[in-house]
Amino acid sequence: HGVSELAVLHAMPNLTRPFGGPIEALIGFVHAAADRATATIVGPPCPGAERDWLAAQLPPSTRIVFGSPRDLIRHADVVHVHGLLNWYSSSAARSTLAAGRPLVLGPFGTLSRYTFTHRRRLLKHWYFSSIDAPSVRRAHAMHFTTEAERDEAAWHGIDFTGRAHVVPPPWRSPACAPRPHSGDTVLFLGRLHAKKGLDVLLAAWPRVSASREAARLVIAGTGDK
Repeated sequence: HGVSELAVLHAMPNLTRPFGGPIEALIGFVHAAADRATATIVGPPCPGAERDWLAAQLPPSTRIVFGSPRDLIRHADVVHVHGLLNWYSSSAARSTLAAGRPLVLGPFGTLSRYTFTHRRRLLKHWYFSSIDAPSVRRAHAMHFTTEAERDEAAWHGIDFTGRAHVVPPPWRSPACAPRPHSGDTVLFLGRLHAKKGLDVLLAAWPRVSASREAARLVIAGTGDK
């Protein structure tokens, strides 16, 4: 932070609330860097209600653009592309490298073995090796949100030495304070899907409550399962 603020372009494949954790994390990152960087967020068009919601969550100085990131890339000091295995993120990463701009890639956990062994396995392997892997190899930095996510990506055999950075999403304060509770509280916050392991948590909870009678389990999220 010196002569001028850093101009950061965030390219996100979905800017709506149903996208869940990634959009919440993006909002947190923009707020956390607001005193040292100017942020522009670009993503596909979305309904007006979602646009209004997103604008209300971000610092007033944040610019939000709905459409292609291509014309914005050359004006950015660094481009943070969120996600892999989707054409919006892939094209943003490739365009950033073609323009000679610094590229930060956040894979959203898509580099795990689970991703490549469940649903459309052959298509994912082909898409990654043909489209995303070259960008991952050339990215100036890889943004992982946990050490486990970083370690799970190693099976691809790509050298992340000096490029892998673990930065957890900043905490966002809830709109309303929780009701007082005298015991321990365990919060599950995420998409309600089989891959999240909620069934394991529910199966183990009776053992927890047996040893800690005042403990409570709170499950928050949306999904099909």
